[in-house]
Amino acid sequence: MVKQCYFCGKTKRVGFSVSHSHKKSKRDFSPNLFKKMLFIPGLGKEIEVKICASCLKKIGR
Repeated sequence: MVKQCYFCGKTKRVGFSVSHSHKKSKRDFSPNLFKKMLFIPGLGKEIEVKICASCLKKIGR
């Protein structure tokens, strides 16, 4: 299954891990994802979606 937010589409990004001596090595930055059951009024039922923390905050407001 894809590590992607259902609403905003955030996915894994690639960057560098930089040590104290400034040596760089590749690393991955993953979005903060949660599995949640959300009621979708258009469908009239609950579905399980992967949603990131920032979108979860927006829905909670």
